[in-house]
Amino acid sequence: MNLLEGRIQVHPEADFSASPLTIAQLIVDSGITPDRIALVATGTVEQAEDGYRFTVAGTGQRFRLVNDENLQRLLAEVGTGAQVRVTTVVTDWREGDELVKRDLYTMALEEYATITQ
Repeated sequence: MNLLEGRIQVHPEADFSASPLTIAQLIVDSGITPDRIALVATGTVEQAEDGYRFTVAGTGQRFRLVNDENLQRLLAEVGTGAQVRVTTVVTDWREGDELVKRDLYTMALEEYATITQ
């Protein structure tokens, strides 16, 4: 945790994912109310029945992606299935002042970089 930068880094173990709600609750329990939760992760983008999903490498945690121009740019450049490193903002982890538990959180893509193997 770096309060000067306003940043907390979470490094989940394989097969153990830290949900945005869990992270937010830890922050709130420490006396801080975050404005947003940003996620930087490596994984893949896949098409689903109702849009696109991002699956985090290592943990398998899945997020719904907002279908906006940033996502369309990523899809045009690398398509689905490629390993990418993304910076996103989780958009639905709270409603007003209440923290919300969801099976699938939604995140908006801010930046991405392809991972070469």
